[in-house]
Amino acid sequence: MKVMNTSYQNSIIKSFRDRKLTKFVPIFASTSLLFGLLSTPIVFAQEQVMVLEEIVVTARKRVELIQDVPIAITAFDADAIERAHISTTADLEKFVPNVDFSDNPFAGQALGATIRGVGFSDFEKSFEPAVGFSIDGVFLASNTGAAIDAFDIERIEVLRGPQGTLYGRNTVGGVINVTRTRPTGETGLKLGTRFTNNGGTEVLLVANTPKLGDSLSTKFYMFDKEDETFGENIITGEADDQTDVVSYGAAFLYQPNDKLEALVSVDFFDDDSQGPPTYNLSQPGELFCDLPNTLASFGVFTADSFNAGCSSRSFDIAQASDFELYTREVPFITHLEGSSVTSNIQYAISDTLTLTSITGYRETDEQLLEEPLGAPNLGVQVAPGVVIGFPVSYTNRVQEASQFSQELRLSGERGDRLTFVTGLFYMQSDYQLSGGEFPDGSFGTAQSFGSVVTDELVNQDTTAWALFVDGTYELTDRLSLSGGLRYSREEKELQKSFFVSSAPGVSGTSAAGSESWSNPTGRVILQYDISDDVMVYGGFSRGFRSGGFNGRAGTPTAIGPYDEETVNSIELGFRAEFFDNRLRFNPTFFSADYDDKQEENAVATPGGMAGAVETTVQNASAVDIKGMELEILALISPSLTFRGAFGLLDAEFSEFLVPANPFDPSNTSVIDVSDSRNLRAGPDATASIGLTYFRSLMQGNAQLTFNAAYNWADELVTSAATDVFGLGRDTVDVVEGADFALSFETLHEEGANFTVSAYVNDAFDDGPGRNAVGVVVPGIFAFGAGAPTKTYGLELSVDF
Repeated sequence: MKVMNTSYQNSIIKSFRDRKLTKFVPIFASTSLLFGLLSTPIVFAQEQVMVLEEIVVTARKRVELIQDVPIAITAFDADAIERAHISTTADLEKFVPNVDFSDNPFAGQALGATIRGVGFSDFEKSFEPAVGFSIDGVFLASNTGAAIDAFDIERIEVLRGPQGTLYGRNTVGGVINVTRTRPTGETGLKLGTRFTNNGGTEVLLVANTPKLGDSLSTKFYMFDKEDETFGENIITGEADDQTDVVSYGAAFLYQPNDKLEALVSVDFFDDDSQGPPTYNLSQPGELFCDLPNTLASFGVFTADSFNAGCSSRSFDIAQASDFELYTREVPFITHLEGSSVTSNIQYAISDTLTLTSITGYRETDEQLLEEPLGAPNLGVQVAPGVVIGFPVSYTNRVQEASQFSQELRLSGERGDRLTFVTGLFYMQSDYQLSGGEFPDGSFGTAQSFGSVVTDELVNQDTTAWALFVDGTYELTDRLSLSGGLRYSREEKELQKSFFVSSAPGVSGTSAAGSESWSNPTGRVILQYDISDDVMVYGGFSRGFRSGGFNGRAGTPTAIGPYDEETVNSIELGFRAEFFDNRLRFNPTFFSADYDDKQEENAVATPGGMAGAVETTVQNASAVDIKGMELEILALISPSLTFRGAFGLLDAEFSEFLVPANPFDPSNTSVIDVSDSRNLRAGPDATASIGLTYFRSLMQGNAQLTFNAAYNWADELVTSAATDVFGLGRDTVDVVEGADFALSFETLHEEGANFTVSAYVNDAFDDGPGRNAVGVVVPGIFAFGAGAPTKTYGLELSVDF
């Protein structure tokens, strides 16, 4: 179970090497056993085929087998997603080495993604994600909406390392590609439901219609999901509603002839979810803990207000109950609704050339209304027996966002040796942020201690475009050279008006900025095929993440702009299939230089009111990254499959420069504070192993499937600021879990097929939840957010 380390005493920390070797002993042992099993002669019936299924990917924007692609990729097809009972894209972290994926609870369906130590999970839309996310080829402008529910999906690909050629925009960490199912052109209906602990229910409907006029195929879908918090709110005595998502849409596939194909999707989504339990981690000596006590001692607050802003009234209670209890007196709303339209048009100019157009439009409305500390309300006695309560801290952020993108590319072959893709990319996006009305009738974006501290209005427009070319040339029958180049340019304009006052509209100020950034990126890879089943490659790639403005600044000087950042990476890989394609063995080694890293830090607002906090962004640091990954897939018998994914990561600051005196602009000297800053990277080590067993029943008309898996991830840091109290509030401890699933499905070629599945994840965890993140704002407050541990459910589906 992953829990917050809050020990008040120093502990002896084992060395990096010792910890890794200790954890990986059973993994190396199981791998050795696997090779022994595969080396043992096995006799099968003549009609049985003993080979691994081929995995097809489109990572290089052309259809290829995964073993032929000289890039680190992990791919999941629809069967793998269903067998693993993956709920959202964040669940993929269990199966991919050197990644950390999480649902960001402070924005609508936001995904926090870190790959190989490169990530940026802040939910502010003025900031750019470091890991790109695309749905059917359309990139999202922010990480909002990226933690999608994993239903009706054909394939998910996770590309690790900079992808600055074909994807370009903000892919310094990597890319997550989601491809949804296409209309089949045949009459079909899939109806599924899932019941889970924590009051969870899911309903899925996918309907395909027959072709209209031999050219138009149509698919309709609907998805509904609800559940409750994993713990009990001690204020209400029951669990709160949490997930409440409805999605629906349609896809149309037009194929009038062999040359033209047009796929258009229209989607609508409405997420009325509330957030997970949050926990106040603040300690005496920090403002949000001390100020209520000070005011209460003077009779300003009621006696119940003592320690209301401290860990003792929130996290300590949750931890003592093994996270069965939490405190919440006000709603935690993370509302997101919107729609999108996507078109993918392909035209075969000739037998060797294809023109592709991908167009996307998306708009969203979003609200975050929450008290992030998980603290009990403060109270003021206004008359004998009459007490008015209000949260220690309150946030109300209302946002509207839209994006339009267009990619036009030409791909194909020239001669027998050259395969290429070249094209143009354009995106325009904007967002507006404003405050909302609080329950007490006041208006703004944030309150502290019952008064409006901040009222903001932010507008940002972004325009991005790029030219790119990428290709592979076969130098010989076994040696090939892949390379590409991309030129990207981004322009941003931001205007912000804000007030720091106890009353809206007082002491207001504003700031604005306009800037552009451009950068060439690319890659070059040399690949050698040792045999038809074994290849090695080595290459260099460069990623670029544009500069920008700080939409969450609390003062005009913190608006920015800040500059772009780059990641230069070297990667060596080995892709092999042994034992007549029964074993897939893929190790990868990498090293990267992360330069001019954009660092955001939450600090007290200079000259602001007590409790006012702002986020500053600086190109402050450089990071050295190195590591390795190993992915294994093996068919031990026709009925038994083994998979394994292991990663080691060593990422640390080589420097972190900040102004020696940040409140004196005339002082240009800087100091290196890398020893007192946290690199919010993925865990230093990750591991997962799994077995899947199939058994045929009813003369081959049914199948029983059993899955068993174990996953482990080292501790990781989730807060940029080091916990000066030494309580580990900036660190989330080791997470490990054992997952099991049993499924029965019929396999009729015609008519209805039924599937029944039961599963449990984190089966041996004793508690219902854990603290999944820690955020420390030095001297002000610290808080965390919870996530469930043991989850179990029953799934039923019928497919006509």
